[in-house]
Amino acid sequence: MTEQKTPQGNWQEHLKNAKFHFKNANNLYYLSLGVLKDNRLLVKVLSELHKSTVNVIKVFLHREVARGKIKLTGIPLEDLNIFVKKVAPKYLKEREIELIFSILRLAKQHKDSPLEFVRKENVYIFTNGEYEILTPIGLKGMMNGVGKMISLVSGNLTQA
Repeated sequence: MTEQKTPQGNWQEHLKNAKFHFKNANNLYYLSLGVLKDNRLLVKVLSELHKSTVNVIKVFLHREVARGKIKLTGIPLEDLNIFVKKVAPKYLKEREIELIFSILRLAKQHKDSPLEFVRKENVYIFTNGEYEILTPIGLKGMMNGVGKMISLVSGNLTQA
């Protein structure tokens, strides 16, 4: 039985994209801190982690669609709500769901931010009158979490 493509693509394509963007984030992280010693690239690491996370969400959603368990609306916020209420609790721990939202929130704040700067080893993002701080250690923790989710989704869904 072959997987049916949805308008947004099939889950295997999203898995491939999630792995691609995660690899980019990982390489940029170690390149920016290890070789170049340029912490401004941490923002790009966040961007790649965001793309990877969005694709992980799509893998879960489209695989559940292929199984006939859910129907997507095509409206991103409603589909995210379906993910949070119906799909994520089946596969992810609460901490992993919180990590997803943390990455989505930080990426949106960065996109909407009028100002960002690097001081010492941290990136400061000005948003809503406050500073959000990206630290190398915080991003490494996010990368570890996203890597685990990709491993989980690769193992669980490709065997089904």
